[in-house]
Amino acid sequence: MRLFKEILISVDECDCRVAVLEDGRLMEVLIDRDDNPVGRIYKGKVTNVFETYAFVNVGLERNSFLGADDYFHSIERDNPNAQHHEHRSLTAQLHNDQELIVQVEKEALNEKGEMITTNVSLSGRYVTVFPYGTSRRLSTSSRLSDENEIKRLSEIVEHLLPEEWSAVIRSAAEQRSEYELQCDIDVLIDKWRAIEELAEKHQAPYLLLRRPPLVDWVARELLSEDIDRLLIDNEEEYRYLRENLQRSAPNLVHKVHLYNDKFCPLFDMFGVESGIEEALQRKVQLKSGGNLVIERTEALWVIDVNTAQNTRKDAILLTNLEACKEVCRQLRLRDMAGMIIVDFIDMESDEDKRRLLDCLGEELRKDRTRLDLVGMTELGLVQLTRKREGKDLDGMLRTECPLCHGYGKILSPKSAALSARREVLRLAPQHKHRKVIMSLSPEASSWFDDSKVIALEDLIDAKVQVVVDKYLWPDSFKVSFEGESRT
Repeated sequence: MRLFKEILISVDECDCRVAVLEDGRLMEVLIDRDDNPVGRIYKGKVTNVFETYAFVNVGLERNSFLGADDYFHSIERDNPNAQHHEHRSLTAQLHNDQELIVQVEKEALNEKGEMITTNVSLSGRYVTVFPYGTSRRLSTSSRLSDENEIKRLSEIVEHLLPEEWSAVIRSAAEQRSEYELQCDIDVLIDKWRAIEELAEKHQAPYLLLRRPPLVDWVARELLSEDIDRLLIDNEEEYRYLRENLQRSAPNLVHKVHLYNDKFCPLFDMFGVESGIEEALQRKVQLKSGGNLVIERTEALWVIDVNTAQNTRKDAILLTNLEACKEVCRQLRLRDMAGMIIVDFIDMESDEDKRRLLDCLGEELRKDRTRLDLVGMTELGLVQLTRKREGKDLDGMLRTECPLCHGYGKILSPKSAALSARREVLRLAPQHKHRKVIMSLSPEASSWFDDSKVIALEDLIDAKVQVVVDKYLWPDSFKVSFEGESRT
């Protein structure tokens, strides 16, 4: 049965948020807070060059990283060796203070700067163009399978595309007229000419093109004949969206509607706010009674499938199949990326394992992001990789806890009290017979009863005063000696 698909867009002065629902169930969340540089185009200045990589100052917090594989050309188009640059050392191609037009491919991660490329691309609804060209003049989306249609589109785009450019014909171009394709390419040509003019006028580092607003991206990438409805709660953006679609995709204009209920926000009306909160939880409940436990490490995501009390063979298979669909939903909802390991409930039957992998493959095909299903290991773990396209939902909405420093756990009150005791024993010899003031949280101080205080006093031959500080975190403490400042 066909799912009812809708897109919700909530826009205010602080951010723009997009939710994708299928039969009323939240499947994807996209957030734009104007601090994501991916897709932006800069004029940058080379700061350091090495054999296989270089650093480029584009005006961001850290110098951006340009790998040899991402340096495809020289901006000096007349250089006859430009097409062979990828086979030579970067030190032979770049020098310090050289200026380049680059595009951000990936956000900064941990201590690393943004990853950039000189293979600049601009995306339209029907084609993605590469003004500096690539090894192939024309490519087509793998989703286009009709050879006659591919030939027709290729001939049209070949005729419309500037001589030195390359392009990828997108699946949305199928059955589109030459006029529609021409309008799409003309917009991209004008955009690139404006970028070149800015690059000539300004010294590096300089921002040449800001990433398209999320509303534009949704209209181009998500809104299609397959979507039943798009609701947007901002009247200005609503008018802008309809006007743009009137030019680029007039057949989709009727799907766009303004949501203007001032008493119930759009995301509240459709349960998106609560859905986002659930997407940040560690545990996800399944209808069968089982659950998923989702953990993130530095290198990968781990998803553990747990069964309910029923351990019959058929019940285990049904739980795994239900978990399979929920795992694929969570991949999209949380926008997980990189390596992902799923530990399904153990099954002995090879037929059951095959059914599970078939189900997984079918569900993964619904994901827009590129995935690679590696398969099932001998230990019954399913491995897959998902392309990283920016911060995941967790990284977008949350930051590392200053209390647990990302571990998810803190010292128990008893452990904190014992750590404070050891600190007193370590410092006391340097402060002979001086009174000790030990500040503890209410939780930790409850462990330090009178008998423990007396025993500690006997050990150090000095008075010990326990101070309860309600402002201390449960695993924190302070040790000072009489006459010292306790700040």
